[in-house]
Amino acid sequence: MKIRILDNHIRLRLEPDEVELVASGQTLRSVTRFPSGAAFGYQLAGGGNVPHADFENGTISILLPLLQLKHWATDQRAVSIRESIAGSCLTILVEKDFECLEPRPGESQKNRFRRELIEAG
Repeated sequence: MKIRILDNHIRLRLEPDEVELVASGQTLRSVTRFPSGAAFGYQLAGGGNVPHADFENGTISILLPLLQLKHWATDQRAVSIRESIAGSCLTILVEKDFECLEPRPGESQKNRFRRELIEAG
């Protein structure tokens, strides 16, 4: 799972195995550890009826309805889920991670969604 943050917009990109895991009810977690011992984490889980996001103890937690995640995971044409968090100006975008148009040296494309899925849709 990859994260990109710009102001009040959080974007997560998930590989195929991660999409399957979160759609099955498991929580995805990632942590970046710094030399000082500090850590920055982020996680995505399914549950509840409305999208929710929070930041506590150095971790961004995003919760999306599990039925929404399951539908997204099984619909080959569904590339992303975009949600605005009620009562805030925070926007969440969760995307399937597709193969790069231009492969980068040292970066594997093995566990990515195939690009023809979106080109055919």
